[in-house]
Amino acid sequence: GKAWHVPSPEPVTQKTFIEEIEKYVGKKISIRTAGGLMLRIMGLFSPVMRELPEMLFQWNEDFVMDSTRFQNTFEMKPTPFSEAIRMTVDFVKRKS
Repeated sequence: GKAWHVPSPEPVTQKTFIEEIEKYVGKKISIRTAGGLMLRIMGLFSPVMRELPEMLFQWNEDFVMDSTRFQNTFEMKPTPFSEAIRMTVDFVKRKS
């Protein structure tokens, strides 16, 4: 009856997260935003985009998950953002 959140590092802003990616890839990333109305319009053509408007609260309000219970129970630690970004970018490069 309780939520189990997989290990997650300390929360950061989206700006900080993008800056970490930029550091690793070595270039500036162009970012665009889409509000709820635009997401709903995009959802007319894309099932993935159709699901996003209900998740906007994660972007418009602080959304912090506490994975302490999972970490303590299963003795697991989160992967730091910098390492996760490096691993993801390396994976994408190998697949390209």
